[in-house]
Amino acid sequence: MDSIPNYIMLSFPEKGRKSIKPKDIENRWLCHLFLYDRSEKESIIKNMDTNVISKLHQNWYRLTSKIFEKSYRKKEFQRLKRSDFSLICSNCVAGLFYHSYNLPFLSPTINTDFNGEGFLVFANDLEVYLNKPILDEHLTKDGFIAGTLSEYEIIFPHSKTFEEATHEWNRRKERINFNNVIVMWNAKEKIVDSKLVCLFDKLPYRKMMFTIDESLKNHPNTIFMKEFKTFSSMPLLTYRTNYKGQRLYEYYFDWISFINGDSFESCLKNQ
Repeated sequence: MDSIPNYIMLSFPEKGRKSIKPKDIENRWLCHLFLYDRSEKESIIKNMDTNVISKLHQNWYRLTSKIFEKSYRKKEFQRLKRSDFSLICSNCVAGLFYHSYNLPFLSPTINTDFNGEGFLVFANDLEVYLNKPILDEHLTKDGFIAGTLSEYEIIFPHSKTFEEATHEWNRRKERINFNNVIVMWNAKEKIVDSKLVCLFDKLPYRKMMFTIDESLKNHPNTIFMKEFKTFSSMPLLTYRTNYKGQRLYEYYFDWISFINGDSFESCLKNQ
C-alpha cells in the first residue's frame, strides 16, 4: 500500500524550495508540490482546510495512471467474482467504478449528484421513486443541469441537456438488479445531521457511508476518512491517490471484496 504523503513542498522563487513539516500545518493530503509566490505562503497554510489539493499533483497522477492504471485495473478485475451488482451512489462514484472495469451501468445514478436527505429518501424506497418522473428542469447556481424527483433535486453535472440527462436516467433505471443493490452515501457535511444518519441506518440494502465526522468513526457501515477530519467539508472521492490511478474512495475501502460478498468490516482499509 502506498503511503499517504505527510508533507507539503512549497516552492518559493526567492529562496528555492522549503519543506513545511507536518507539525507546521493542520492538514495535508495529496499535496506534494505547490508553486506559489512567497507572498502567498501564509494564506496557503491558513486555508489548507478548504480542500486545497495540488492541481500539479493530480495532473501528475493523471499522467502516470495512463501508463500504470490498465495493469492495476486488470489485476483488480481478476478478483471480481460477479458483475450483476447495482451501485446506487449519491455522487459520480458509481459511474466511475463501472467505467474503470468496463462494466455495464446497472444503475441510474451515473454522473448524478444528490443532497443528503434527498438521496437517502430515494434509496430507502427505490422502486417507488424510480416510477416517478424527473421534472422542473433548471440550472444550479454553478450552472449544472438539474431536475426534481418528487421534492428532491438531482444534479446532472456531466450532462449537456436536461433531455439527455433524463433519457439516460430512464434507460438505466430499467437495468437495476434489486437482488444485488449496494448503496454508497457520501456524507459531505463536517457534522452529519443525526436525522440523516437514521435514514442511512434504515436502508434495506448493503451499504456504506463515507464521512469526515469523527463522531461517526465507529458507526456501523461507516468509512471514516481520518486524514480529513479537520477539513470543513468532504474532499472529492474521485481524486487519484497514487501513480496507479487508485481513487480516494478505493483507498479507504476494498470495493471488489465487498461486491464479492465479504463483510463490511473486512473491507475497511487505512482506518
